[in-house]
Amino acid sequence: MESPTLAILAHHKCATRFTRIYLERFCELNGLTLFSSHHGEAVPSAHQHISHLTNADYGSLKGSCSGGSLHIIRNPLSIVVSAYYSHRNSHPLDGWPELAEQRSLLLACSKDEGLWATLHFLESAGFYGNTAGPLRSVGDWDFDDGTFQTLRMEDLVNDVNSQLGIHLARIAGPDTQMPARSEFQFSAFAGRRHTGDQDDFSHFRSGDPDNWRTELPTDLICRVRANYAHLLERYYPEAL
Repeated sequence: MESPTLAILAHHKCATRFTRIYLERFCELNGLTLFSSHHGEAVPSAHQHISHLTNADYGSLKGSCSGGSLHIIRNPLSIVVSAYYSHRNSHPLDGWPELAEQRSLLLACSKDEGLWATLHFLESAGFYGNTAGPLRSVGDWDFDDGTFQTLRMEDLVNDVNSQLGIHLARIAGPDTQMPARSEFQFSAFAGRRHTGDQDDFSHFRSGDPDNWRTELPTDLICRVRANYAHLLERYYPEAL
């Protein structure tokens, strides 16, 4: 493909469903094509305008994103909370035997035990087939590699057109049509609930980026802060 391409790289529990829906809508409005994969070894497609890789692996992607790329991350502390409730209550199990086993464990233990089990699952190498867990992937990421422009999920969901759409417009050209902002607010995905109005059985559970402060036990917070200090210091200093 001679047209410009763009890779959108993310990790499990980093607004991948929200982003996919936005990308599908953007492509529909602007006549673009979209490739999507949740496999860790996936690389951007040379035949579609936009590639959305939802379990991005730095080792697989290094040197494979010459068309430009955005790397969406999330506060690791929020990833643990979001994954705990999703893995316990709401995420589909089809085609994911590792998650089926994890759900059985989470339903059989206390909340604190389940949060620790979730952390270990997110850091595992065998998270999904040959795909590593999201915390293992961000822990191995080289954030000094200028090939990848980092974008915080917390900023993305607050105003997706200005955070993501502006980059996609380089592909769409001067007549770019942006999706309606009202379609991509938390309430539109959460059955008209507002940010902070929590439903533990919904995929869009809370929308509060600070919810981890009241959900996580202190010893687990200390562990995550220590293990991901390089990422937190750079992108989430307020979490320290």
